[in-house]
Amino acid sequence: MSETLTASRAATLLACQRKHYYRYELGLASTAGNAALRFGSAWHRGMEKYAVNEPFEAALEYALTVKSGEEPIDEVESAKLYAMLKAYYEFYGENVNKVYPECQFVTSIRGSRTFQSAGKIDGLIMGESVGLLEHKTTSESVAADSDYWLRLRWNYQLLTYVDACEDAGHHIDYILYDVVRKPTIAPKNVPTIDEYGKKIVLDSDGNRVFKKDGEPRESGDTAKGYTVCTHIEFAEEYCQRLYDDIKERPEFYFARKEVPFFAEDLQNFREQRLQIGRLILMCRASEKKCSEPAAAWIRNCSDLICRTCEYQSFCLRNETATPDNLPEGFKLVAPNQELERL
Repeated sequence: MSETLTASRAATLLACQRKHYYRYELGLASTAGNAALRFGSAWHRGMEKYAVNEPFEAALEYALTVKSGEEPIDEVESAKLYAMLKAYYEFYGENVNKVYPECQFVTSIRGSRTFQSAGKIDGLIMGESVGLLEHKTTSESVAADSDYWLRLRWNYQLLTYVDACEDAGHHIDYILYDVVRKPTIAPKNVPTIDEYGKKIVLDSDGNRVFKKDGEPRESGDTAKGYTVCTHIEFAEEYCQRLYDDIKERPEFYFARKEVPFFAEDLQNFREQRLQIGRLILMCRASEKKCSEPAAAWIRNCSDLICRTCEYQSFCLRNETATPDNLPEGFKLVAPNQELERL
């Protein structure tokens, strides 16, 4: 039976071999889950409904649906999803393309007797020409002059999808990237307002301060000990502020762009994928020569890699993890959960 080599697995190996070992060889995952992945999964579910012109309300409900084995997003993330999805629907309007969303595939890898390729294509655009639709969320600028777009020409994940389509007899003419920038706005402290829309100011004894005319005071005074009451924005307040910001500058958050690919890109990708498979097999064979299996997989201890790595809590301390000795807060799971996430 062939092993599955997904785009996520290949990207993990290229980033850090040790991370690949823990996730795909050992099947180790944090019991706390990954908030960014949960939000990304919810966004993709919303896009799945948008692709077939379901209304916003149906897309939101489906996006917030918790799949088996998945943790729900929290109240703040739900508010963020609401604001972004509502603004997205209003900005782009009805989807005019004929899109087949969430196309799952499993295909052989020519030249490999060990691995097969598998994944989920966000969408196939069918018309006079055939395109691949890819939804992405990013923390980077999505401006037209951003080098974010330059790096997308060599996107391992999308070339995996192009290869799978070509293997199934569907020639891909173009790739359409539908990119959403993650908000930099987070809940903040705001003045607490009473039922009449007035700010609440308290003195040092905790009593509300009023002016001589009986109207509530709405400004603080350090010398007198007057303090304006504040609170962290409620989810509804945060949602509205984010929605207003997206509506004011949608080009900061939303971008669509066709990115070309070339025959030589696909050929180079196929050669690199075979090399990735060989690297996995080589590291496995080296386990027998090392003091422990993990030592055969080289760690990439860079700030960019370790900062977001779920294994850093024990890996950077050089602590070991085995099926019989799991670090606290971790469990064993199926290695290719990304195929079940959506």
